[in-house]
Amino acid sequence: MRIRSLQVFVITLAVAAALLLPVAGGTGDALAAEFRSGSSPSIGSEERIDDDLYISGGMIRIDGQVTGDLVATGGTVTAAGPVDGNVNIASGNVTVSGPVGGTVRVAAGTITIDGEVARDVVVAGGTVRITSNARVGQDLVVAGGTVTVDGPVGRDVRGGGGDFRLNSTVGGDVRLDLDGRLTLAENASIEGDLIYEAPGAANIAEGATVAGTTTREQPAGQSTGARVASWIISTLLRLAWALLVGTAIVLLIPRTTRIVTDTLRERPVVSLGWGVALLIAVPLLAVVLAVTIVGVPLALIALGLLLLAAYLSQIVVGITIGRLLLRRPTTRTGLWVAMLVGVTIVVLIRLLPIPYGWTTWVSLLIAVLAIGAIWTELTGWGRYARVPERAATAPPPPA
Repeated sequence: MRIRSLQVFVITLAVAAALLLPVAGGTGDALAAEFRSGSSPSIGSEERIDDDLYISGGMIRIDGQVTGDLVATGGTVTAAGPVDGNVNIASGNVTVSGPVGGTVRVAAGTITIDGEVARDVVVAGGTVRITSNARVGQDLVVAGGTVTVDGPVGRDVRGGGGDFRLNSTVGGDVRLDLDGRLTLAENASIEGDLIYEAPGAANIAEGATVAGTTTREQPAGQSTGARVASWIISTLLRLAWALLVGTAIVLLIPRTTRIVTDTLRERPVVSLGWGVALLIAVPLLAVVLAVTIVGVPLALIALGLLLLAAYLSQIVVGITIGRLLLRRPTTRTGLWVAMLVGVTIVVLIRLLPIPYGWTTWVSLLIAVLAIGAIWTELTGWGRYARVPERAATAPPPPA
């Protein structure tokens, strides 16, 4: 993974964690908070929420004052009223124009910060804009495809993503890791250092100033041998983890393992159908549940179970292949040997650098088949009826 990808991932993860913590928190002051939901919930300009506000819906507008924290999830969120605490929003389109006394944390497709923020702004999105009406009191941490900063930042700027345009003052350092272009417009003024990594040199307009040093870091290149060695080490580590998990499954639930792999072998079409359906339905269900604040934990559980099943899919399909190659062993030792053989084959196929994206499609097919087989066995929908074996009875004694 390249440095810039890791940086964007960490920023996004930090935003997501900050958004979930207020919702997943325990009891305490949150019990007295205000909860609103609906298709278009709103807080009028004459309203005042004297505590935290948790609001969810399709179109959300907040014009009144919130004396505590604001936590919002929805399709479009407009926070125009003052918030004395922190603002935490996950949405498709977000605009924060009211003054905020704490920190703003947002994850959205389009993000516009158009007001004064006393502390930090931590955002991750496709398009991010800090307007000339905005002011970031402390640090700006941003990950986005296109980022425009026209408002002043009190301290440092940390960012990663695509294109970045700065046209305001920054009180500290600017450190950026970009895939696109860096532009310093005529009103850009950096009191500290400018350190950036980008494919090309920064476009610095006449009038832009950097008080400290300007450093463009070059991405560290790898030789062919180093890339091959890195791929081999990564493959061996992932294979070791898969074999370790497969061993635990075979030792702990051998009977269930045999039943699920038999279902996949006997009903591949049914398993494929259920796998595709679940891969579509579970994320949609999670989105619906996330709209209501009380449903957020259920949405997280559903997505967690789907991700767990997706990871275990290589184990399920691998054991199925191994049992077919070894003529369906039934003993625990035979099942373990089948797991070693099959999982090794599946992991190597998934990690081979096959061009044109075939590896991705193979991995998706493996996940769909295994998820469908697990669901078919759990529900019994679409599987063959299995007749339980009857114990042999002794013949009646002669008269």
